[in-house]
Amino acid sequence: MEKVNSLLRKTFLFLIAFYPWINYVFKKVPKLGSFWDDLLILTFFLFSVFAGYKRIKDLVILPSVLFAILFASVSILGFVFNNYLFLAFQHQFRLLFEPFFVFIAVFLINPNKDEIHFYLKSLVFSSVLLGLHGIYQYVKKVPTPAQWVDKDLERTSIYTRAFSVVGSPNVLAGYLELGLPVAFYYVFEHKDYIKKALYLVASFSILGGLLLTFSRGGWLG
Repeated sequence: MEKVNSLLRKTFLFLIAFYPWINYVFKKVPKLGSFWDDLLILTFFLFSVFAGYKRIKDLVILPSVLFAILFASVSILGFVFNNYLFLAFQHQFRLLFEPFFVFIAVFLINPNKDEIHFYLKSLVFSSVLLGLHGIYQYVKKVPTPAQWVDKDLERTSIYTRAFSVVGSPNVLAGYLELGLPVAFYYVFEHKDYIKKALYLVASFSILGGLLLTFSRGGWLG
């Protein structure tokens, strides 16, 4: 049973690491693209409750969880007592709390050291693919989506910004920022020089993609 649970944990952690790629594929599926990620998070959350129900008592006393409950309560009350567009509220609520539900799920499943390294290496691999794809877009001068064209940059020689499959240079920069320090960590963590070299190449691939987003917020971290 433990092997099955470990396989399920690794599967969900893999899906989290490769979310940009999986989202890109599912967004193209009719009638599924708008809610597949909600379904994934719900499935992950229910599995975590089933597999880690013994840790719920440790979860509820975490300051971050108590603060999130308070924040959610205030947000809902603020929506009820104000003339606020529901679609806008729904978007902001999801933006804030869906990642928190993933945090709760990961806390409950309590991944072991091997599973954590599996996730981190998957994140690095996903980030490398994003970075290389962004570099390819820049070299091929793929047009940046109109809504992300920077008017200030238009006056310079910069006509293309890397955006990969996420569709936004700024969002891509955010993803690459997550993978870059992990890749650098493995450069120093491994004793094998071949692995060090591989992770160093991975680090520069991610860094190259990050620089070519021309996202000032991403550069500043």
